[in-house]
Amino acid sequence: METSSQIYTEFLPISRADMEARGWDQLDFVVVGGDAYVDHPSFGTAIISRLLRLALPVSMSSLMLPVVANLDLLIVPQRLEAAGFHISQATEFFGYLTGMAVPLINLATIFTAAMTISLVPAISESRALNDVFGIRAKTRTAFRVALIITCPCFVGMYFLAEKIAALIYNAPGAADAIQTMSVGILLLGLHQISTGILQGLGRTSIPVINMILAAAVKVFLSWTLTAIPTLGIKGAAMATVGDFGLAAVLNMIFIYKYTGFALSFSGVFKPAVSAAAMGAAVYGVITLAVSWGAWAILAAIAVAVPVYGGVLLAVGGMGKDDLESLPFIGHRLLAAGQKLGYFR
Repeated sequence: METSSQIYTEFLPISRADMEARGWDQLDFVVVGGDAYVDHPSFGTAIISRLLRLALPVSMSSLMLPVVANLDLLIVPQRLEAAGFHISQATEFFGYLTGMAVPLINLATIFTAAMTISLVPAISESRALNDVFGIRAKTRTAFRVALIITCPCFVGMYFLAEKIAALIYNAPGAADAIQTMSVGILLLGLHQISTGILQGLGRTSIPVINMILAAAVKVFLSWTLTAIPTLGIKGAAMATVGDFGLAAVLNMIFIYKYTGFALSFSGVFKPAVSAAAMGAAVYGVITLAVSWGAWAILAAIAVAVPVYGGVLLAVGGMGKDDLESLPFIGHRLLAAGQKLGYFR
């Protein structure tokens, strides 16, 4: 390539004439792009870099749960054998956990997962507007709605574990794993919501780091608890619950750091006491309807829904904003409540 003694202030040549003015007879490489030719950080590579910086941690957050599940595959059957169970029993018990209990937990948190998707842009909007009060209000509503959804699911799953295992899977032996994992509904829901809030705040790497730390603790707990003969597969379920809980707590610590928001006692107490009343009603139904088989589950649900909703409304645990935040069914419930005179 020929050189020229003249100094040019333009960043790069963009035509044959520019090359000739510089005394160049050929190019070492050619960059073809759809961006405007402006040497500015809001174009091209800078945008791609920022997108990758935000998108990669979000993608990794979605990948962590399958990765942790694969860790269970390596650890749990082996530790069940160490506890004295035959390989066929270890395989059966592992199926109770990963093939029966975990899918039920994921199904019960489908609403909080849907909320997380809509929460990220909502928090991002308030952050872009520097609306601190808006961020706190949306965070408060998200956690309150998550508790309203997950508390009754956790309690219902706990009391109906044996009947659900028998009805859906024809495997009453899975009841212990399902019952132990039931509290994971509450903790996983809080983890999903807190992850969405941090991602909306632009702190996308924090949930990933917290999940890695929680996964490390889970590996230790799975290795230790599963090998205890009196626990067995319940120990592995406890480790999974601990994983959800630790990740959620770490997320909420960072949410408090960046927004100043923390769960209030009343925000937790109202759905908790409503779920407790519902649990008592469900227990009474399944005790009285012990010979009803699958019909006992339907009867318990028929009693649980009005009891939980009634107590929650009575203690002031649900308002119009909460119903509007519920995905899929919120507006329908609000319309029904307005017809009945509960909401104006």
